[in-house]
Amino acid sequence: MLEKNWVKNDGKRQEYYSNMRQESERLSRLIENVLDFSRIQRGRKKYNFQLGDINACLGGIVDMLSPYAAQHGFTLVKDFAARESVPFDRDAVMQIAINLIDNAVKYARGAEDRTITIRTLPQGRYVLIEVEDHGPGVPHNQRQKIFEEFYRIGEESRRETTGTGLGLALVKKFAQAHRGFVEIATAKPSGAIFRVALQKAL
Repeated sequence: MLEKNWVKNDGKRQEYYSNMRQESERLSRLIENVLDFSRIQRGRKKYNFQLGDINACLGGIVDMLSPYAAQHGFTLVKDFAARESVPFDRDAVMQIAINLIDNAVKYARGAEDRTITIRTLPQGRYVLIEVEDHGPGVPHNQRQKIFEEFYRIGEESRRETTGTGLGLALVKKFAQAHRGFVEIATAKPSGAIFRVALQKAL
């Protein structure tokens, strides 16, 4: 349709191109999740831990995903602690951030507060990465199950979101590779805080 110049309106043409680009990026993320999960399952996932600025890494992801979030009516907000050099695998941390932000965009679409906050803060021997939304939150009885592979909230017939069910499972595995953990807290006044702890000394 675009190649044959059937869309004459420039605004509509740009909208179609933007939608195509967003869908292409979403499919690329899904494929990367499947490939990473396969590597982990076969014991072939390689990590490259290097000292670096985790805020800079996360900031780049926030900037990259801001147009995607904006298209769905969300604003991404950075709330980073003071710069601290810690060992981490850059690709794994990028995937953690991408999956958590994508998850927030998908499940908080009915929220009145359309901000998603990406936060870092030190906590003892860990550095924490948090992604906070103001959607419906996660029921307490599903806060462990949600990190299992292929598990997704809601009944299949009523589900409005798409995905592989691997994103949060990968977040947990990447956290464990950093000798850390994952957990979910309740945001105020509503919503969820997905928290990933990475150990400062590996």
